[in-house]
Amino acid sequence: MRREGLAGAVVLLVLAATGCGGEADASELPEISGSFGAEPRVGEFGPLPDGVVIDTVIEGEGDQVGANALVVADLVSYDWAEGSPGEPVFSSHAVGEQVLLSTEEFAAYVPEGAGSLSGHREGTRLAVAVPKGSSESGPPDGSEGAGLHVLDIVTHYPAARTVEGEMRPVSDPDLPSVEQEPGSEPRIDVPDGDPPTEPVAVPLIEGEGPQIRKGDRVVVQFTGVTWDDGAVFDSTWDWGGRPTAFPVGSGQIVPVWDAELPGVRVGSRVMLVAPPEYGYGAAGGKESLGISEDDTLVYVVDVLGVH
Repeated sequence: MRREGLAGAVVLLVLAATGCGGEADASELPEISGSFGAEPRVGEFGPLPDGVVIDTVIEGEGDQVGANALVVADLVSYDWAEGSPGEPVFSSHAVGEQVLLSTEEFAAYVPEGAGSLSGHREGTRLAVAVPKGSSESGPPDGSEGAGLHVLDIVTHYPAARTVEGEMRPVSDPDLPSVEQEPGSEPRIDVPDGDPPTEPVAVPLIEGEGPQIRKGDRVVVQFTGVTWDDGAVFDSTWDWGGRPTAFPVGSGQIVPVWDAELPGVRVGSRVMLVAPPEYGYGAAGGKESLGISEDDTLVYVVDVLGVH
């Protein structure tokens, strides 16, 4: 399974132009103005700072972002060149899609822990200047230059968030049973006997939010086990319960997600059973996860949001 949304992958490319340690002074940044949530206005660029610079341009008053959260943000990035700013090399406003990135991803790409999003509040605008770095991945325009990144923290999904509501038991004895406490990983017990030959979707909690549509990026907690032995092969709980995001209906994830998640509402918990052709069968298995081409997979998915 992929572990970041499409826009999240762009963020990693943009922020990968790092590598120099130390923080410089915020006065070395160009003037940044404009309203939160709108594309910023950026003034003249001066000399490139010697180290990473992070400045709070707008102090938000929303909920505070904690560790291991998934952050939804607007991002505008510029190459650093003295004088008037050119066109952004990336703008979430231009592509019409906010970025999704974890606090840990952000901290990893801004040296020496200077850039963790943890502790900032929703509604905050950050300006981040990074010098030319040694990463093999540069900004999305293919350059390896330094950059200025203006990040508006719109909302976030905290670690260990799960959907709310009373979970109904699985009534079919030939299907796995599920137990899960709020804020914890589900326990999936696979029965003896042969797995189903067609995909199965069992609602465990029915949400009341928007329905997932093909093309949405869905924010989830999930755990996957193999039918053969009930062993966990992948789970957001392996990363401390940090929610993750996947595009649905684009052929970039396990086929059972593309087939069964459209129409499911935000706030739902659903169990998915994937015969091999709806799992990793067509790909010949997934060696990195220990899955063979013949494995039937079972997922329990909490749908936290869509973007």
